[in-house]
Amino acid sequence: MSFGLEKAVEHDERYVIADEFMEVFYKLLEGSWQADAVVGDKATGIWTDPSKVRKVNHVGKYFRCAGPSLVDPSPQGTPSFSRPVPVRKESPSLRSTYADLKGTAALFGGWSGTDLSTFSDDEDFQFAGAPAIQSMINSWTETVPGTKDTKWTKKLVLQHLAISGAHERAIGSPTTVANILQKWVDEAQIDGFHISYATTPGTFEAIVKYLWLELRKRGVLQENYAGTSMRENYLTDGGGPKVRGWHPASRHTWRA
Repeated sequence: MSFGLEKAVEHDERYVIADEFMEVFYKLLEGSWQADAVVGDKATGIWTDPSKVRKVNHVGKYFRCAGPSLVDPSPQGTPSFSRPVPVRKESPSLRSTYADLKGTAALFGGWSGTDLSTFSDDEDFQFAGAPAIQSMINSWTETVPGTKDTKWTKKLVLQHLAISGAHERAIGSPTTVANILQKWVDEAQIDGFHISYATTPGTFEAIVKYLWLELRKRGVLQENYAGTSMRENYLTDGGGPKVRGWHPASRHTWRA
């Protein structure tokens, strides 16, 4: 509502808007600068060859953008990104020690505008409105292991949100966490992890100090990489940092 909307956009339309947004994003990053547009000549004072930078002039249903991209392209052009999927494993005793359900209720209220004090702990926690919040509930019912046909009560929702928010988590000693991560890799062929933090820099310091040592001791900590970009290290196909021909961004690439 902070962006001037009178009501939240319906679920399906949000994805249509997102598709067009990504099209604009790809046009700017792939189609407004040629790969060798940056000259960087200190002697002449020329930073960019203007003949290799152009507008994209996108006009769509939801967005209008002339371009070009305001910054020169990175080595990847279009960055690598992915959607995380919740895969949860934790210690119930540690969760009860660190979880603050009242604080979580306040956090959820800030996200959703919903006052959870109006719900009883065991009341079925469903929303007739607020499509963004209903999408959050739907994502749990579809992706959290062992929750098929689960009645999502206020108490259960808060327990899932209490530590790490809506994201997956592994809680315990370095050995316990390493076991969890290694099991995900061994059984689900997971290629890597996006690690978020509870405190900064404390979370990352603890990971390096404790977890990395355990993983290195087991010989499972990756320390050699295929390239310098995320795309190269994810795909390991020798194709360099740029998007591949099968990527939807590639149709917007400005080729000389």
